Amino acid sequence: MLYYLIIGILVLFAGATIAGYMVIYRQERKKNLGKYYRE
Repeated sequence: MLYYLIIGILVLFAGATIAGYMVIYRQERKKNLGKYYRE
């Protein structure tokens, strides 16, 4: 029973982390579009 709780928390945490990185990545791409390619 405890294993399911731990696995569930890890899955939710991993999903939230990946979703957060995707949002940050999209915002940075829109904000700095072509900035890194010029340098």
